[in-house]
Amino acid sequence: IGCPTDGGDGPCRLCSANDLDALTEELAEELWDSRRHATLDDWEWKDASPIWKTTFRDLAETAIVALGARHQERL
Repeated sequence: IGCPTDGGDGPCRLCSANDLDALTEELAEELWDSRRHATLDDWEWKDASPIWKTTFRDLAETAIVALGARHQERL
């Protein structure tokens, strides 16, 4: 069964992830990078404070759970 969200034959990143911690970290960093440019706190992920890393990891986990539920509904 292909990924139900794109109609493709292969699994998407969410469907094919076998390391949820790594997926969470990757998504948190991508979310961080998507909002950091041209702001007063324009730091790279590796330099972000622990509170921001925790916040963005929590946001990433929430997104993964929500998207995972949508995938399960469509299978």
